[in-house]
Amino acid sequence: MRKFFGLFFFCIINCSLYAQNTDTLNYIRQNAVVIDTAAADTGYSDLMPLKNVLANRRIIGLGEATHGTQEFQAIKFRVVKFLVEQMGYRFFAIEANFTECRRINDYCDVRQRRRANGN
Repeated sequence: MRKFFGLFFFCIINCSLYAQNTDTLNYIRQNAVVIDTAAADTGYSDLMPLKNVLANRRIIGLGEATHGTQEFQAIKFRVVKFLVEQMGYRFFAIEANFTECRRINDYCDVRQRRRANGN
């Protein structure tokens, strides 16, 4: 019975500590940018609101809820591609394994070589 009461008490305390703040939820509802797809070659119409949000920012943080989840990586790749092509970002520090970083580096490097060659 003591173990059950302790677990029950712990759950009650946790629920009250981590209850959602109404102001926070309202802020998210008003300012969230909906990303329609993770597909890389679908244009950027859904990401265009980020131009206003990220204008004149030197540092942008990208995270994910889990490491290695395909959908998170696809969305992150699409956002990075948007930042390079639409906003001119050229430097990225990413917590990721070598293979993921290499793909982004190769993409940026190819675009730089194309510009140097006038393409």
